Amino acid sequence: MFWHESNTVQQPFYGLLNTSVTARNGNVSFSLWGKNITNTQYLGYFFEVGGRKRGKQGKPLSVGISLTLNF
Repeated sequence: MFWHESNTVQQPFYGLLNTSVTARNGNVSFSLWGKNITNTQYLGYFFEVGGRKRGKQGKPLSVGISLTLNF
């Protein structure tokens, strides 16, 4: 993918792998989740203004837990 109309900045194709596991018991659910679990490095966006190049790296590996109560 090219990020600039001059085709001088490009990024190869990439994929992100996310996952989650959830356990439920009645009204309560507990989830363990991970995003970008392969810790793929990628550009979230890129642009050029006044000859200066600006970009932001994509989000790195993140993991977490969620507790949900349904009533």
